[in-house]
Amino acid sequence: MIEKVKGHLVDNLGIIQLVEADLNCVLHTIWGHCLIQHAMQKKILNPTQFALPGQTCNNTVLNKVLFLDISRQTLSPSIMTDYDAMAAFDRVIAGLSIATCNRVGLPRIAGYFMFYLLKFMSFNLVTGFGRSSSTFNNNSDEVTGQGVLQGSSSAAPIYILNSDVSLQTYQKLGTGDLFTHPINHTTIIDKQYNMWMIPCNS
Repeated sequence: MIEKVKGHLVDNLGIIQLVEADLNCVLHTIWGHCLIQHAMQKKILNPTQFALPGQTCNNTVLNKVLFLDISRQTLSPSIMTDYDAMAAFDRVIAGLSIATCNRVGLPRIAGYFMFYLLKFMSFNLVTGFGRSSSTFNNNSDEVTGQGVLQGSSSAAPIYILNSDVSLQTYQKLGTGDLFTHPINHTTIIDKQYNMWMIPCNS
């Protein structure tokens, strides 16, 4: 557990889940490399998502700045939606993530491996006082919890593939924006869809 923001409450601590090096190597090979590269080659992932190989946070910031500058300089009213994915990796549902990974080519056996790993893996809590003597897992009372091993090489790829479903749905079913011009009070319909997403777990 590391300090996330300033404060003395437990909510100010962020949990980083550390796994063995050999397991992390497997997770990186399957999810972090092969699966994402396959999805990129087949052009399956939504291009409006910037949490992809070859993209950086700076690209998203530049797009946002240009969008705001053009809107201000042309006196064009606009609407921007910021997607703040706070505690993103902690909110992924294990069973659902297997389906979203399967849709881009993850073998079923690898999906089962990840599901049972998340369900039955035992965890210790490590703080400045040392390692806990007891363990816990995500299968408390036969109910599988949420989260995808934050700190492992599979967390970000799994989140990307989960969020891609939301982006694809927004782009296909979104109806655009309807708002009133603040100066001449005319009604404006904006059917342009611009959404940029970066997983952030701060």
